[in-house]
Amino acid sequence: VFKNQVQSIGNKDNKINFLKSEKDPWGVVALVGKETKGSIFEHTNLSGGSGGYFGGYEFTGMFSIHSSEDINLSNVSISNNAKYDDLIHILYSSGIKLSDSIIFDAKMDAIDIDISEMEINNCKFDNSGNDAIDAMTSKVKILNSYINKTGDKGLSAGENSEVSVTNLTFDKTEIAIQSKDGTYISVNNSKFLNNKIQLDAYHKNWRYGNRAKIEVKDSLFESDNNLIKAEDKSEIMVSNSYFNKSFLHLKSNKINLEDNYVLD
Repeated sequence: VFKNQVQSIGNKDNKINFLKSEKDPWGVVALVGKETKGSIFEHTNLSGGSGGYFGGYEFTGMFSIHSSEDINLSNVSISNNAKYDDLIHILYSSGIKLSDSIIFDAKMDAIDIDISEMEINNCKFDNSGNDAIDAMTSKVKILNSYINKTGDKGLSAGENSEVSVTNLTFDKTEIAIQSKDGTYISVNNSKFLNNKIQLDAYHKNWRYGNRAKIEVKDSLFESDNNLIKAEDKSEIMVSNSYFNKSFLHLKSNKINLEDNYVLD
């Protein structure tokens, strides 16, 4: 548990490793508090940890950032957690940047972002037990990334979150994107491939009166049925996008489809 600035800076040929040496997982690597501001993890591997209770804190993520800001994570590989739900957990933090990295084999959620601000760029999320990216009451920007094989959602956001997605591929998820409870998700130039449900928006918690909304532009939908669902106080709009088969039956008073095309 680090309470001051950390610089874990390896290089391509000589990476820093946090690995388990025996069968049992290690606990957590955590940055806690404002004095950790400006920490850097670069060319660093973390694998085989869990979570736990340490120094009066509960950590649900193998790699955790609590109450910090301006943390830069680049060229990192984070994988294979046990016991606790999250591979990465961000809480009460801002200016968190994750880039050029691979996040894989999460027990449940690959990354859980709570009441925080974060940017994800050029990352791959592979084989998450539950969600690849889960945001609650957070502002998140996701760019140039790939989500593959999730047990549940590729991207799940709720409780008044704002999420911007550009050039993201969702492949083989149960639900590619789910928005709930006053959350707005904007999507541009992305691909939805082989997902059981492409888009899902609904109102779950009465404390969040605003509708959930998903707006998709300039994207590709390609699956067996391209299922899109909007329930309760929710709204989905898809425009200037391509589908691999007929899509007009998806349209409803909550699902607006404008200027879309079927691929030849």
